[in-house]
Amino acid sequence: MLSTGEIDNNVHPANTMRMADALIKANKRFDMLVIPGVRHGYGDRSPYFNWIRSDYFCRHLLGQAADSVDIVELNKEKEQVGDKKPR
Repeated sequence: MLSTGEIDNNVHPANTMRMADALIKANKRFDMLVIPGVRHGYGDRSPYFNWIRSDYFCRHLLGQAADSVDIVELNKEKEQVGDKKPR
């Protein structure tokens, strides 16, 4: 799984695209996630990426996958905390 922030200022997204291009040319399977409007650390989108990465590892290393299209844990956290941004 390749991931990058759209405006990553550490590893330029073009480098991730070059890696994707090399994988395609080598006929390798891969998944890719581009997170819009964030830099290298994913900022306030970090919880989303952490759950995506966890789901990815569960699916591809353990063979277990969530059925819901929603990330249920993030929705539960949002209900408990509200829509307030963490400080």
